[in-house]
Amino acid sequence: MIFSIKSVCISILIIFCFTFTPSKAQDSLTLDIERIANGSFQTKFSNKKTWLRKKIGYTCIENKGIELVLYNPENGKRTILITIKDVFRKESYKILNYQFSQDESKVLLTLGISGNKAYCIFDRDNKSIKKIDIDQFISDIQMIKLSPNNKYVSFIHSSNIYIHTLEKEESIQLTNDGSDKIINSNASFNFASAHSSREYRWSFDSRYIAFNQFNCDGVRTFSIIDNLNSEYPKINQFQYVKPGETLPSVRTGIIEVSTKKITWLNIKGAPRNNYITHLTWNPNTNELYFQQMNRKQNTMHVFRADIESGTTKLIFTESEDTFLEPFRLKWINNGKEFLWISENDGWRHIYRVTTDGKNKRLITTGDFDISRLLGADLSSEWVYFEASPNSTVHNYGYRIKINGSGKMERLTPEDAIGTNNYDISPDGKWAFRSFSRFDKPMVFTLVSLPDHTEVKTFEDNAALVRKIEAINPSPVEYSKIEIEDGIVLDSWAIKPPDFDPKKKYPVIFHVYSMPAWKLTNDRWKSNNYFFYQFLAKKGFIVMGIDGRGTPSLEGRAWRKSIYLKHGVLPADDIAKATQIMLEERPFMDAERIGVYGWSGGGLMSLMLILRHPKIYNTAIPGAYLSHHKYYNAGFTERFLGTPQKNPHAYQETAVINYAKNLQGNLLLMHGTGDDNVHYQNTDALIDKLIEEKKRFFVLPYPNRTHGMREGKNTQYHRYDTYLWFFSQHLMPQND
Repeated sequence: MIFSIKSVCISILIIFCFTFTPSKAQDSLTLDIERIANGSFQTKFSNKKTWLRKKIGYTCIENKGIELVLYNPENGKRTILITIKDVFRKESYKILNYQFSQDESKVLLTLGISGNKAYCIFDRDNKSIKKIDIDQFISDIQMIKLSPNNKYVSFIHSSNIYIHTLEKEESIQLTNDGSDKIINSNASFNFASAHSSREYRWSFDSRYIAFNQFNCDGVRTFSIIDNLNSEYPKINQFQYVKPGETLPSVRTGIIEVSTKKITWLNIKGAPRNNYITHLTWNPNTNELYFQQMNRKQNTMHVFRADIESGTTKLIFTESEDTFLEPFRLKWINNGKEFLWISENDGWRHIYRVTTDGKNKRLITTGDFDISRLLGADLSSEWVYFEASPNSTVHNYGYRIKINGSGKMERLTPEDAIGTNNYDISPDGKWAFRSFSRFDKPMVFTLVSLPDHTEVKTFEDNAALVRKIEAINPSPVEYSKIEIEDGIVLDSWAIKPPDFDPKKKYPVIFHVYSMPAWKLTNDRWKSNNYFFYQFLAKKGFIVMGIDGRGTPSLEGRAWRKSIYLKHGVLPADDIAKATQIMLEERPFMDAERIGVYGWSGGGLMSLMLILRHPKIYNTAIPGAYLSHHKYYNAGFTERFLGTPQKNPHAYQETAVINYAKNLQGNLLLMHGTGDDNVHYQNTDALIDKLIEEKKRFFVLPYPNRTHGMREGKNTQYHRYDTYLWFFSQHLMPQND
């Protein structure tokens, strides 16, 4: 997996070979910002499908939301389970969501009409639909569920847990202390609970409900000013815990449904300095398992709870010098064992663990990472997972015997080079598969396993493929850059259509390089792809590089290397790679290097232009952190600890501390309504740049949130501004 050469330019040209012949009208297509922004190149996705657990088949919503249908994958037979129009003839309801009961005899339906909701139970045996009489709560219902015994629906209302009896149509309040300060479960509780579970869980026998309760006394609120929707500014406030600030106190309760008695679990450790995550009932013993992670996020305890007494027993502990990732147990062997993910041996692997935690056996072995555990089949013979042992930019499906014997088997065909993701049926005989490449849109299919025969295509994005061919795209070239011994970075490049290696071209880097995502993965880039091609047609070389710390399949050391250096290390990696490429590729104009990115990519853009001003002379960061002290505790403390214990790390990783280095052209973008990465970051950076007597540009987007989906022409304006600013400062200007 490790390359020893300094710069291995693999130049994998990803070029489509289409079997169709486009019409004359599609021989060429003008690629412009208007088309990119208005959805002309929109990717189609397959509608959500759910595997049945008891029988072979899968279900989905069809016919514009009015039908719930069942398919048999063996013969393709389509059966209509529900037609909403036949039930509500006078009202145009649509199915928004559905849940099957544990025995799959009933379906809980969430219906929508004109912004309003209704909830119904469909009985598959007698083909009847009954509306649930909970209209008095309808304006504030979250996390509605059907109990395993089909007797109740449960939901959260005003931070309290309720059940509604389906036979007597009676609503019963199980918790009575819910308020702004005391929150029982609650799906809408953002940026305060961090990693503690906000879910609640029914026991398999429907006698108990497990949940977390949050005491938010002392948790501070954040305010966002809305200057647009009234003559006087409106202030929106919400709970938000910043690094080192007070976390909610969390405790786990088990409600006995018949008596409403709550047993609070006896868990060691300060309730304000530990997270409780992944509440899971054992399907065999009806015992509750859960995980406690310390605030530093480098120690994870797995506990088993006694329902009656509230006592807890430690099953096993995982610890790490840096940080850990929570993982939900996946039960096997009828609840006698569970699957677990660990990086103990330096790689992310699957383990098989007994319920007492005493026997922990490695299933996958070798110097490679699994990327995702898919699960085990009903016979518990095979474990299914995704990995890419020989490539850091691809993803494939695999299986291995659950006892760890034998070699792992690759399910994905060898010629399916790219990103493959799977949803495996419970019996392991079928899978929903999505496939894409950097410039190949998503293809969604049903495949049989283990032969991987394509049985049905749900969506192939053929119309979008024709549009891609019609814009005459430039190919993407992948390469690997070794920046120091054993440290090799992935990168890609798209060159102008009339590229001449004897000329010099301005370069624009699109960056992200965060723990949540790897920008250089060989998977479909959606609208970004078309914007890359647009910039290339304007004469820019467009490139991407990922530094260390991304979720790349390169081992624990790679991913954990950013501890106490979040943002700084990957930026320095990218700068080293850029410098090497400038030396090796004379067609890259060293005097005209630009960079842009959003969110984590905005932070990276700032790090690059401020820490490496001799390399990057133009940057457009968006929705960025200017200081990690402004972001939420759950994310930030994972990589930097608290500012009280690690002040040096916060100082080193604070972008504003490098404002004095600005030499080039800087345009700051940020939505003033961003409730994730707050506009506060931009004000702080502006203030520091002024103090340092620097010239720069600022573009605030009023009331736009982190996703920038609000307002007319927002996306168009953002793309157009990128083009304008980069053209002004990177392209030679005519006198």
